[in-house]
Amino acid sequence: MPETPPWLILALLITLAWGVQAYYMRKAATVGVNNGTTFGYMALSGLLLVPIAFFMMGGFPGDAPWQAPTLTLGTQLLNAVGALFLVMALSRGKASIVAPTTNALAPVLTVLISLAVYQTLPTIYGTLGIVLAIVGSTLMVYGDEKRGEVSGEEQAVIANEASDSSGRTEAKRPTV
Repeated sequence: MPETPPWLILALLITLAWGVQAYYMRKAATVGVNNGTTFGYMALSGLLLVPIAFFMMGGFPGDAPWQAPTLTLGTQLLNAVGALFLVMALSRGKASIVAPTTNALAPVLTVLISLAVYQTLPTIYGTLGIVLAIVGSTLMVYGDEKRGEVSGEEQAVIANEASDSSGRTEAKRPTV
């Protein structure tokens, strides 16, 4: 049996981390945590991981060319803007729609940008993967829209009605 490449293990860990992260961002929104608070703690935790990143790199890369910090700054600015928009989208929308849209279509956009920049066509497997990601994401969003998942605002109304009618709070479990 062939050995699993290390990048595949890291990619699976990223998928796991981002999936759990989206769950907790939605959970924070449903219990009333402010978007700014969620984003602020995300930024703080990212800064706390800087020493671990330097350790994993074997120290500060002082001999890197000027393009390294410049490209890294641009990447991190886009990452921060994307994270802020993700927090906002998860607090206002349904996680079952926001998550597939961002997690399935972002890699497709990356591939399409790479195709345009490097002016190469994908293999048949690459094309099939792009089509499957778009179709899969669309089907997940469509299915959840048809099912009629309860939004954050509707959950608050349900919780208020339940506490008003029975004298105690019996909020329904939020759909995440």
